[in-house]
Amino acid sequence: MLPPGTAEVPDNRDPVKSNSPIQLPKFAVLALLALLALSGGVRAHAQFATRVLHYHPGTNNTTVYTNPPVILGEPSRVTPGEWGGPVTPFYPAYLPSQLLSITGGGSLTLEFDPPIRNLPGNRFGFDFLIFGGTGFMVTNDLDADWNYIGIPTTDGSLFGVEPLTGRVQVSTNGVDFITLDPKRIPGLGDVFPTEGTGDFHRPVDHAFNPTRFAGMTLEQVQKAYDSAGGGVGFDLDWAQDASGNPIPLASVSVVRLEIDSGEVELDAFTLVATEAPAPEIRLDPQTREVEVTGQPHWTYTLEASANLVTWTPIGEAVPGTGTPLRLADARTGILAGQFYRVVATPDFRR
Repeated sequence: MLPPGTAEVPDNRDPVKSNSPIQLPKFAVLALLALLALSGGVRAHAQFATRVLHYHPGTNNTTVYTNPPVILGEPSRVTPGEWGGPVTPFYPAYLPSQLLSITGGGSLTLEFDPPIRNLPGNRFGFDFLIFGGTGFMVTNDLDADWNYIGIPTTDGSLFGVEPLTGRVQVSTNGVDFITLDPKRIPGLGDVFPTEGTGDFHRPVDHAFNPTRFAGMTLEQVQKAYDSAGGGVGFDLDWAQDASGNPIPLASVSVVRLEIDSGEVELDAFTLVATEAPAPEIRLDPQTREVEVTGQPHWTYTLEASANLVTWTPIGEAVPGTGTPLRLADARTGILAGQFYRVVATPDFRR
């Protein structure tokens, strides 16, 4: 059998016999249009904060977490050193080389290149994520060697959290800032601890309150994350003026976090990867052309395979425009039994 999701379209001049062993037709199409996390092009552009424009640690910030460059790049996947290991919701990042602290009176302003885009395909409507240094409290007792007795389980409460007030603001030019509705913003840095094996551009379903993780093991928490990497989601649709009226924003390139009271320890800011909309696909077995209705902010690459295992890109990635794209295999001397797929990759620069 062909893998699920494979459409088999034999060449009418050389039909596949129904009573024979599986044979590859002259032309087949494997439509695989949602490779957000697997497509090599997904990581081609920076999807994290790219530059610190301003940092003030805050009044009386006596922590060791005051090195601004640590906030750039992706969240921590592994904590180095003797007491380190994989970063999980039970074992969060904690080193000065991983976290940045902001206390009352402090602020952080970051630039994003490419910008954060307000796209309808963003998971749960979120456009960017903020990752902190919190973790789930484990309730198991420890033995004499400081190892948990039994399978570690959380009660759903968080450590590394303290009362916090502040605001998140966004800007298209780094000068004029717009505040995101504070009533729509969850606690900064105190929800969904980081899971280092997860996708840092895929939000956790915020319908989950952290207390819903009570009684879960680490494996169960990771399953509930549904391949996400944690963090707190923010939506550009929350932008408003001083009177509370919404301000439509298509994109922003700067995010500013201001803290009035309390302290927060942050790991990273990331863009949310847009989920590929279901495209329309047509094929012409005579010309080996695939027609795809490409969407803006996505590129589409035709790939070919003779065994459904090894895939070769055919031509350059073509940007979507909302109109049909024709992707052709113009190679000569192609043998029978070719399979084709179209890989969609988000392009944050468009």
